[in-house]
Amino acid sequence: MTRDHGRQDIKAEMSIEWLEELETSIGNIEAKAGIPKPSLYKDSVKKLASMLRNILVHIIIYEHDAAPESRRGEMLVHLGDRLKQFDQTATKCERFVDMLSGRSLAAAIILRGFDMKMINVLHEEIKMREQDLERGITRLKIRWNTYLQPRQNLLSDREQAESQLEQRSGTTSWNSLSPRTRPAFATQSSPSRNTTIQPSPPPSPAPITISSTTPTNMTITPTATLSHALVDDSSFNNAGNDMHNTTINDHSRWTGTTNIYGMTVVHNHFRNE
Repeated sequence: MTRDHGRQDIKAEMSIEWLEELETSIGNIEAKAGIPKPSLYKDSVKKLASMLRNILVHIIIYEHDAAPESRRGEMLVHLGDRLKQFDQTATKCERFVDMLSGRSLAAAIILRGFDMKMINVLHEEIKMREQDLERGITRLKIRWNTYLQPRQNLLSDREQAESQLEQRSGTTSWNSLSPRTRPAFATQSSPSRNTTIQPSPPPSPAPITISSTTPTNMTITPTATLSHALVDDSSFNNAGNDMHNTTINDHSRWTGTTNIYGMTVVHNHFRNE
């Protein structure tokens, strides 16, 4: 444990020295942005220096000073690889500005299109380094359990009281509901009266009335068989029984003898007449 802490202290001291060197490099870029030759790219070179300084001051130095004193060294060690990549990008920007300042005016005019593309590439690279540093700092804060602390103070005492009041009002008694808000299930009947509903018998079949052109109406009452049919109070019991027995009970009509017998009866009937 002692060796690990010692190594972290050494790396922390080296990181602090590196921060000072990075501050110097960014200052050089800002100073060379006003030289006549790089003045052709004055706004673009100044933007490079501004982006680098913003990361250094508002992200690295700010988070380093805001961290607990006992964890500042750990923070610089944790961000070691990201800080190294940022340092490489800053060094690349410084060398590029030095190259612009060493050119002749004619070369600067001829190569201006190529130089502008290179400046745009450096802009995107600086944005990438900024995102990497912010991501690393966020992960480190989660490890320290300090990333979620500001969220615990978002609710004030008044908001907490209102939240508790809403939870209590969620359990509302039945009597506290107004008649309009109560659900209507059924009509309430008086307990002293008992109403008994008896099923009514099915209606009897209505008689069938057949009307014709003659003044008389013939009423047929439905019966079980044809033998009990009544037409105008006249009984057809005998004829109905004969027809019923002949058409339903007499199965011999399907044989040949029945047909011969029927023809003989019809023949004798006409002879007798």
